[in-house]
Amino acid sequence: MIMDSSTWMELKERYEKRQTLYWENLHVGMEFVPYTYIVTEEIAENVIQVTGNTNHLYSNYFLKPDGKRLCPLGCAVIYSRLSYLGEQYQPPAGGILANMSLKFKKPLCVGDIITSYAKVVSKEEGKGRKYFTLHIHSIDHNNEQVSEMEMTGIWPR
Repeated sequence: MIMDSSTWMELKERYEKRQTLYWENLHVGMEFVPYTYIVTEEIAENVIQVTGNTNHLYSNYFLKPDGKRLCPLGCAVIYSRLSYLGEQYQPPAGGILANMSLKFKKPLCVGDIITSYAKVVSKEEGKGRKYFTLHIHSIDHNNEQVSEMEMTGIWPR
């Protein structure tokens, strides 16, 4: 398990140094190293800026009764991508996201510790293309499910 409290720029620099994941290395049932991170103020603010989601629920003016700040649910989805790329891989250039299904199970707050798990659930070739599907689920530090994502990609030619 990787616990990450890196800045966005540190993550980007490390990402660019990773090895490429090849089709031959991908197999059904393959599980990637779980990715754990803390939802920080910086992560929340970056997701708000990137998505343009300025809902007042995510401001410091609206806090939960326990004093925690809510975060956009996109924090779980964006960072869950790291669960299959992790510290080891980067996808080959030219891949296409063909389909994505998201389910949000509970709100996220600044300070939550999230662990995302990814598994290859299908890999097939058809019509001259290579398709793969990943199932990713994320839990918080209370072992409660935060989000679930299934995504299908088309491998680059």
